[in-house]
Amino acid sequence: MLSILISTILISSAYGFYPYETDFTLKYFNDSNCTNIEKTTDIPLYCDDFNIIDEYPSCCWSILRDFQLDNNSTFNSCYQYESRKSISYDCVPTNNNIVTEKIFFLIGLIAMTIILIFIFSYCIHQCILSIRGRNKSLSVQYSPI
Repeated sequence: MLSILISTILISSAYGFYPYETDFTLKYFNDSNCTNIEKTTDIPLYCDDFNIIDEYPSCCWSILRDFQLDNNSTFNSCYQYESRKSISYDCVPTNNNIVTEKIFFLIGLIAMTIILIFIFSYCIHQCILSIRGRNKSLSVQYSPI
């Protein structure tokens, strides 16, 4: 029973380190000033790096480097790539199960803390009992008759 409880706690505490999902969006336009959307492509990303750079997660910037047309591309800007074609990039974190994951993480963390406190107090209790037992046995052996 205890092993099932501990494994459940460990699994639920792992949710705190679970990567969060973001959507990297490529918007293709059939004009040069990004007004008429021709096609949109969403690429789901799982970011495990929680650093934010200029309001976007760092994993968004790393994927932008792979797709960018020039070396200074940024999000929500229009870039022309053919005579009458343009593209725009966006990266938006999705909130899929983030609240649930955080709740599981907190429950696991609290449960692990409680179990560690119980284990520590049980060990202290056993040490005190063994010390008292030794003292009683010593006092019985050397008691004056």
